[in-house]
Amino acid sequence: MFFFVILTICSPLVSRPLTAADSAWSSLPMPQSVGAVVDLAVPPGQDGLIYLLAFDNGQKLWRSNNDGGAWQLIYQTGGTGLSAIDRFTVSGNGIVLVAGRTGNGPVYLRSADQGQTFTQFTLPAALDSDSGIAALNERVWFFTSFDGNRSRVWRTSDGVVFESTEISATPLSSLKLSPGFAADNTMIAAGADGNFYLSTDGGVHFSALQQSSLVGEICFAFSADYSVSKYIYAASSTAGSGIWRMKVGEPSWTRIDAGLPGGTMISGIEVSSGGIIYVASGNQVGASNGGLVKRSPFNQSWETARDGLQAGTTLWDLRLRGSRVYSLDTANNRLVAYNDTLASPIELLSPQSGAPGIGTFASGGVGGIDLVWRNPGGASAFQWQVSDSYDMSIIRFEGSATAETARLKNLDPGITYYWRARAAAPSISPWSAVWSFTTVLGTPVLTTPAIGATVQILQPPFQWQPVTGAKTYELMLSSSADFNPVTAYAAGIGGNAWQPPSALLPSTGYFWKVRAIGTNTSSPWSAVSAFTTTAPPATTEPPATTPAPTTAPATTQAAATSTPPTTSVKTTAPTQSIAPPVAASTIPGALIGILVGMGCLSGLVVSLVIKTRKQRRD
Repeated sequence: MFFFVILTICSPLVSRPLTAADSAWSSLPMPQSVGAVVDLAVPPGQDGLIYLLAFDNGQKLWRSNNDGGAWQLIYQTGGTGLSAIDRFTVSGNGIVLVAGRTGNGPVYLRSADQGQTFTQFTLPAALDSDSGIAALNERVWFFTSFDGNRSRVWRTSDGVVFESTEISATPLSSLKLSPGFAADNTMIAAGADGNFYLSTDGGVHFSALQQSSLVGEICFAFSADYSVSKYIYAASSTAGSGIWRMKVGEPSWTRIDAGLPGGTMISGIEVSSGGIIYVASGNQVGASNGGLVKRSPFNQSWETARDGLQAGTTLWDLRLRGSRVYSLDTANNRLVAYNDTLASPIELLSPQSGAPGIGTFASGGVGGIDLVWRNPGGASAFQWQVSDSYDMSIIRFEGSATAETARLKNLDPGITYYWRARAAAPSISPWSAVWSFTTVLGTPVLTTPAIGATVQILQPPFQWQPVTGAKTYELMLSSSADFNPVTAYAAGIGGNAWQPPSALLPSTGYFWKVRAIGTNTSSPWSAVSAFTTTAPPATTEPPATTPAPTTAPATTQAAATSTPPTTSVKTTAPTQSIAPPVAASTIPGALIGILVGMGCLSGLVVSLVIKTRKQRRD
């Protein structure tokens, strides 16, 4: 085992790097005097990190940490190191493996720090430029070899000791691990004769799949959901040989390239996590040929992406990181990249998910709601859908738009709707996340007391027309047109009627309004109505001979029935006007005696008259 420290050499820029906003192909900056580029690696999950292998007075391995903004030479053959580099790869966790030869036989170099330092290990067999290579991490990796008679797949679980399984009598030029290899131990090796070999135990045993009709330089890819779908996709560099799909475990391949130009050569194939199939055409770019073709799960037609590629460009091999595609242009010895902005769902902006009570109610329906989303870049048309179910199983409204907005109308009041959008041109993107909003309710129409009425009772009933979708109602009552202060506020009214719990003031003008409350929504307040309470009945003045004591005024209060707190309105009943008592006169005592004597004499006379009349009758 040997340990190397590599001196890195910076290379100046020759052109600007591709920005995230670009949606066409663009040439990435390259190292000066790079030589002929023959291979590249793009580690997943490490944005901006690229490795290039090139021939220039020996073989050189370059690294960029900013998508080509600057390059560092991390290894070159010669001296006491490797005399030749056969293959290199980068594992999912960023380990760089370089297989090559020295004067003492085949070896490989391993770096865990992006090529700053390398450690050398012995290999049991030599690789060549057509060998397959794949790595899970710094210890678990695989490669193929061919000794002229038999091909083998080599494996190691510690990075030091290797074992092999004999496969066939033809070379195996392609080797890939499944997306879930750490869990399912699945890998596939492919040969130039169209045969594919499957292992589900980490390379210990292999079984032959149904032979394909492909010949030549084979490329293939697992579907991102292979653990469920079991799909693999394959193609070759032979003109017109097509693009094929197989469900592992089934006996046949299905051709899926209908619509591609005849004579198309395939130099690379990748499948994104969203199920988009990307294929690099090895044909020179022209008006109707070459470039990148892709197919999404949402559109079964193949779409072409050639914008930014000059005529004659020849794409060879393909690497994918997220929605960013990399390829080598062998005709111009350059690295090109394509940012597929439509590979990801578009971003929704408005109305915010869960927005309550939005829109304008008129003529029995709700309108004035604008759906708004963001153009990810490159989209020229969009599609939108609205449903009243979260799973979007029943579409109530849908349409297309060339701008990033659509106006809705004729929605039902008080209903929760769900919506989504996607790009529709030049390619179809996945659907966005599903957002929701709830429409406003209709405004209540007040009926009783009628506007301008004079009510004869001080606890009058209040009524209004029911509103579709309303669960409860709120009512506000005040003696002021601006509802300040509030006399009564009632919430949670279960029907379309209400009566105050205590008497209102007589001879007073009142104003009132109502709004409807629904599930996660409400209506605007109704138009304000006004009425007046009747005057109190007239009072009768008491007789002067029966004086009544003056009493303290009585107080009446209309109390609020719910929050918000109300201001108590007090009034004083009118006070009656009562006449004062009359004073008695003073009489002399002698006069009193005379009057008493006269009274007695009168009594005696009356008695004698009665007695005389009685005797005459006898």
